[in-house]
Amino acid sequence: MNSINEFGFKYLKLTVEDLIDEKGYIKLGNNPVRIDLFCALPGVSFEEVYKEAFEYDEEGVSFKVIHINHLLTNKKTVGRLQDLDDVKKLSKIIAKRKK
Repeated sequence: MNSINEFGFKYLKLTVEDLIDEKGYIKLGNNPVRIDLFCALPGVSFEEVYKEAFEYDEEGVSFKVIHINHLLTNKKTVGRLQDLDDVKKLSKIIAKRKK
């Protein structure tokens, strides 16, 4: 909670309950600089996501980032038009990088 407040979002007055609500998520910032916080991701478990997440560090602030395969699984499971479009775009990027 302190990290969120120190990052400049103290005005949101987020509670621990906000962060553990498995049906909700929290958007911090605005596109293209936005962080989405999810407590649960349909299609994948916390344990598998955490195990394969990679550590990212930016100017001394480090955090775990979901592996692309888990992100794709989640987006396919959710199945909203935007998520399915994201799957197509991300899959094209992955295919280009493999060449």
